[in-house]
Amino acid sequence: EMDIVFHDKANPLEEVLSAINGFSLNPETGYLGIYLSPYDQYVPSEAQHRIYYLVKEALLQRNIASQTIDRDKMMQAGTAFSYWIPNLAIAIVAKLGGVPWVLDKHENHDLVTGFGLYVTNKYNMRVVGSSVCFSNDGHFEAFDFFPESENYQVAAALEKALRKYVSHHKDIDRVVIHYYKEMSEKTFKPIREMIHRFKPGVPVIVIRINATLSVNHLVKDTESRSGLPLNGSYFHLGGQRYLLYLNDCESKEVIPKHQPLPVQLSLKSSDPDLLKDPDYVKGLMEQVYAFSNLYWRGIVQPPIPVTVHYPRMLAEDAVWFKRQTLPGGIMWINRSNLCHSFR
Repeated sequence: EMDIVFHDKANPLEEVLSAINGFSLNPETGYLGIYLSPYDQYVPSEAQHRIYYLVKEALLQRNIASQTIDRDKMMQAGTAFSYWIPNLAIAIVAKLGGVPWVLDKHENHDLVTGFGLYVTNKYNMRVVGSSVCFSNDGHFEAFDFFPESENYQVAAALEKALRKYVSHHKDIDRVVIHYYKEMSEKTFKPIREMIHRFKPGVPVIVIRINATLSVNHLVKDTESRSGLPLNGSYFHLGGQRYLLYLNDCESKEVIPKHQPLPVQLSLKSSDPDLLKDPDYVKGLMEQVYAFSNLYWRGIVQPPIPVTVHYPRMLAEDAVWFKRQTLPGGIMWINRSNLCHSFR
């Protein structure tokens, strides 16, 4: 009885809004809407492209999560649609607050934050999304976003995260930042100073994670049938630069279906001596690898950790939304810092 059938394909929002505003929702129940979209996500028309975000926003305003499916592709898939089910099921479980899987790792005492960049040339926007993750179980404590030009917001986002962390956790070993580009000293200095005020002696590690996968540096495993290094393998390129392979190559005897290029990383620390310890570096690489496995939008491991990937997705969605804020629980956004020049 909660199904919504809209007739105006060019503007379904009014019909969707009218229907969901009439729903009587139980606050103790999680709701999810499956949106059969008449347009795919790459449709060239801006008006049609925007419909996806407006429908998602309308549902979120009522605390209804959503899963979009391309209607035409679903109809064309026929019986092959069964292969979509695992990906859809995992995403839906996560959107309703569940945990599809966790890593078999001991809990650490790191405050891990990630920053990803979304760029759209149409509006000349460069927006940074941020995520705060307190543990390796994949639960994100907060999301935010701001214009890239306001790089002081990085320290502000970290300060909020640190205040909350120390209020709930007795110990903190280090602050780890997964960043989408090389962090400048202008951005890094206020971060070091802020953390020193709160927790003197706690090191700050910045891991630059290049979302553009490496074509300049590749490694071949001559003992592997595919030639690929095993999933999670990393290689020192000199200085503080590393190459990390994130793929589904779990055996040297099997040729994996997906063979993405490796990701380039570079390390920076408030205490440079820490990065001279191979075991310390190994722990950082394992952490990046761990967060790439916490991807809950499908069964295929992405070639980039979710700490950078999810914030970029958040920023992409948020710049299309009309409202200033969305309710907590599904997604937590503060749009007050977004420049008016974006519109």
